[in-house]
Amino acid sequence: MKDSEKYAQQVLDDVLNSSKNILSHITRISESPHKDFLMPVESDLKEYKDFLDGLAQDLKDYQSRRWLQKLTDRKSAKLKEWERKIDKFQGTFVSARTVNIEMGIANILSNGIPSTTFVLSVWPRIPKPAVMFGREKEMECLLSHIGTQEPLRIAILGAGGMGKTTLALHFLRKEEVSNQYPKQLFISCEGKASLDQLLLDIATAIRIRPEQLQDKEHIQDVVLEELRKHAAIICVDNMETLWELSEIQGQLEQFLNCLSDIPGLGLLITLRGIQRPNGVTWSHPLLRPLSPLKREESLQTFQNIVQQPATDAAQKLIQEVGGIPLAVTLIAYLIRDGIESSESLWSRWQQEKTSVLYTPGNRNRLSSLDISIKLSFSSWRMTPEAKSLLYLLSYLPDGFSNSVEMLEKADDYIPKFREALMILRTVALAQIEETLTPSRIQILSPIKHFCLGLKDLDLYLEPMLAFYCDLMHRYSVPSDTQAYSIITPEFYNILCILQADYEKGQSTTTSIYATITWTKWSLLLGRPSDALIKKAIRHCEDIDLQGSCYTALGMLFVYRNQMAEAEEALQKALALHKEADNISGQAEDLSLLGEQVYITRGQLKEAEKIFQKALELNNQEQNATDQANFLGRLGYLYTHSDQLKKAEKALQEALELHKQIQDVEGQANDLYRLGYLYMQKNQLEEAEKLFQEALVLHKQIQSMQGQTADLKKLGEIYKQRDQLEEAEKAFGEALELNKEAQNGKGQASALGKLGDIYIQRDQLEEAEKAFGEALKLNKETQNRSAGRG
Repeated sequence: MKDSEKYAQQVLDDVLNSSKNILSHITRISESPHKDFLMPVESDLKEYKDFLDGLAQDLKDYQSRRWLQKLTDRKSAKLKEWERKIDKFQGTFVSARTVNIEMGIANILSNGIPSTTFVLSVWPRIPKPAVMFGREKEMECLLSHIGTQEPLRIAILGAGGMGKTTLALHFLRKEEVSNQYPKQLFISCEGKASLDQLLLDIATAIRIRPEQLQDKEHIQDVVLEELRKHAAIICVDNMETLWELSEIQGQLEQFLNCLSDIPGLGLLITLRGIQRPNGVTWSHPLLRPLSPLKREESLQTFQNIVQQPATDAAQKLIQEVGGIPLAVTLIAYLIRDGIESSESLWSRWQQEKTSVLYTPGNRNRLSSLDISIKLSFSSWRMTPEAKSLLYLLSYLPDGFSNSVEMLEKADDYIPKFREALMILRTVALAQIEETLTPSRIQILSPIKHFCLGLKDLDLYLEPMLAFYCDLMHRYSVPSDTQAYSIITPEFYNILCILQADYEKGQSTTTSIYATITWTKWSLLLGRPSDALIKKAIRHCEDIDLQGSCYTALGMLFVYRNQMAEAEEALQKALALHKEADNISGQAEDLSLLGEQVYITRGQLKEAEKIFQKALELNNQEQNATDQANFLGRLGYLYTHSDQLKKAEKALQEALELHKQIQDVEGQANDLYRLGYLYMQKNQLEEAEKLFQEALVLHKQIQSMQGQTADLKKLGEIYKQRDQLEEAEKAFGEALELNKEAQNGKGQASALGKLGDIYIQRDQLEEAEKAFGEALKLNKETQNRSAGRG
């Protein structure tokens, strides 16, 4: 109850202070012989009286409640209504109507009342700011410029709805600011269409008499002269309204330059985008453009407005809007006022996205998220190429690489790509995520949903498809770290672009080849997905290419341990390759059936038969590489069937062939298989030596997959010998490589091995942590696979 009464007292104090200010002005005029000159402001005064009458009636109603009603209504709805009324009063009556009243007074003074009767010296009060959380670093930067020898020159930049005005108002209300600048002026550019309108607003606010403004050519000079008389700070808010008018940009920059030339004047502007106007020496360190709020800060903002914790549905909404303060605030208002429940709002968001976030009444940039975004989207600086690039970035789930190499490659395919990107960054519709390596170009979730709702900006889809198909062709064999560093962050982007191509129903052979490569990459990265390969099979009319699609599908089923499905897919691939008379394709299908399906099932005789057929095909082709690869697989079969002499002979022959044709990867794989053979023979020293040699070669060709396999086997050998320190090191290196490749399944496997070591050492806490992380990664991998196809 005390909190409510304290708040009610605060509301009434605000009303009382404002009323005293107006009354003192009116009283002086009413006692003069020219009181009839107050007639033009009669309607304003009547509106104010109606406001006070309504507030008085609310107070009477509240006081007439029984004590039990007051006790149970600790958070009275009336108190909240008063809060909204006083906010509205401050925002409309004090800042607008009072100006009318005082301009009327000024007219009286200019018509014969001695100037000593009344002096217009009080500037408008700084508006009450909205609640603010999470801007501590920005406020610290702003305050660092107070108390210095240089006057403050700060631009608060950022995307629409990021809280630039709120930060400015909180700063202006700081005691340190008022101590250095006893007078503060807050001027909004909202609704202005010319520099003259801005100058007239400033002139009115700093109480320049009307007769001094009759010569419009010299309004700026009069304003600047008056400002030189005061130790003041001026905040020009929402400056993009005028900044977006290209024909007056030069005038606006000149005016800012003149303001910055006044030694005792502090200058603060808020502006959409990341580009500061020229002509001003801005204070250093520069304030970085405002970034989105963190999740906890968004929840604090919501809870402060609604006065209760966020429900699960509200938390989902807050997560979706990506930390944009305006969006969080609109969600809170809608739920606080009972306009919509959090569950209903979340349900509508999933269908309508950003269009649901507006408060009833007159829609503007502060009451509608869509309008706020559209203001930036409709900027004159937004070229057709910039709009198309924004749509493309909205379509890409992981943004786009900001590396110089990737930007240069994209420029070869996409017209004016880097120019368009510069525009998007300038208007703050795109941002660089510096926490990623390499950094990436991203857009915030609400902007993404807004753009996807337009569905008419596909200028870049075709060239982007060509770009990603070429990328898949270049890195079809993931033999080095460069391939991983380029493909891994673009992996889901490629998925989305290829999916868009299939949805058109006009997929080319190039797209299908890219799909096959992408599917193989999905296995290498531990993200198995059949989302694309099944579509490729449906769209493919080329028999041979369709066979290769089934080969990739079979490999995917093997990865998932779905052996029946794998066998069916590989048999289809074999049949299609036979029909197309593709001998090497048939040999690969047979080898995969033998090595990946039959050996895994323990059907070793069937595997041997399959390998014999593959050998016959290889002999027809007389391809040394295929012959060497086949011998390696045959050796692997003999190892599993306990024919170790035959296994060693086949693997040595494979190794010799790979050396002759200088196939380093083939040699490394043969050494790995020989190492595995010696492990079966329990000759661990020889096995260790072979795995070390394989590791050297896999490092030489920068094969991350090969290195992780070698390290895992070395770790197993060390563990068998009870060399736990060496084992931990090997599994730790394998873990780091899998992290680099973003292979969740590989990371989980390495963590499991490390967990076993910790148990042997009786390090139970470390073991629990390792197994817990492994379990989490396995679940994430399964969920990702299910979600992505």
